[in-house]
Amino acid sequence: MDKNIRICIVGGGPAGLSAGMYLEKKGYENYTTGASRPGGRQVLVPHLQRPPL
Repeated sequence: MDKNIRICIVGGGPAGLSAGMYLEKKGYENYTTGASRPGGRQVLVPHLQRPPL
């Protein structure tokens, strides 16, 4: 596969961030996530957040 192809990762949760990490390890640099900020549901849904320590 061409390493210059444009890739969009839909979502910025753990799976999307892992996908970006593995793309980087394979030599792909032209990718982006479709999320407004990283963290996924853990950040966006209040009842899924961990209580402060």
